[in-house]
Amino acid sequence: MSANLAPPRSARPVEIIDPRIRERRIGVKRAAGRRRLRALVLLLLGMLVLSGLVLLSRSPLLDVDDVRVSGADSTAIANVVEQSGIHLGDPMLEVDTGGAAAAVEALPWVKAAEVARRWPGRIEIIVEEHEPAALVEGAGSTGLVSPTGEVIAERADHPGELPRIVLESATVPPAGEALPADQIAVLDVVVGLDPEIESLIDLTRVERAGTDPEIRFELAGGGEINFGEIELVEEKLVAISTLLSGQVVLEGLDTIDVRVPSVPVITRLPGFGSSVLPAGADGQIHPSEAVASDD
Repeated sequence: MSANLAPPRSARPVEIIDPRIRERRIGVKRAAGRRRLRALVLLLLGMLVLSGLVLLSRSPLLDVDDVRVSGADSTAIANVVEQSGIHLGDPMLEVDTGGAAAAVEALPWVKAAEVARRWPGRIEIIVEEHEPAALVEGAGSTGLVSPTGEVIAERADHPGELPRIVLESATVPPAGEALPADQIAVLDVVVGLDPEIESLIDLTRVERAGTDPEIRFELAGGGEINFGEIELVEEKLVAISTLLSGQVVLEGLDTIDVRVPSVPVITRLPGFGSSVLPAGADGQIHPSEAVASDD
């Protein structure tokens, strides 16, 4: 019996590597291993630092220890702090300064607000308040208003240094809201009065004959100015300024009508007569040219 023997496999040739190449390959692998180790160490260090910062930001070392408010003269400081939403113990890094400032600006008296961090643990709230421009009285409501028409406070007494506006058939919005557009237009007229003329006016009365408001100024010394609707405002203010600047005797005055500012009419009480003051060739009113007429 004969065996079928397969031919022996040929031996794999032995690769002979130059020692210098082997050393180079080993060096490359070691360098790659060092880079991976360095990256891993840096990653771990970064995670440790980040974790430390998170813990530090929530620790008593970096929380809100003090909230200071400046510029709030008519608004209670406690109200400003409460409105800001910032509390003692809050993490300093988590304080939303922009959101806090916007919240404080929603307070009626506040015109603008700024909130800033002062490390390590103080928050400063800087407030700019509205300057009141007039007292507006409506049906069952009264409020101080800013020059731009925001109602900044509800109050019943009249600060003597401020103009007084009485709305015959309207109400005043609550504090924190703005006057409607037609009332703001009246306010603009009152604010635009010359200070010397304003000092002669006791109050401004706003009536409605139709859809538009009509203005009457009641003078402190008696009599009134019929301003009419809010049109030709500059011309009417010039006419009023001219007539009340001392060039016209106000004794026995009943009404100064400037609804047609180029031809203002002065009506006096019985026995004092009336006058029509036309504009001259230069477009200005000349009291010396008045045409007197009896009632």
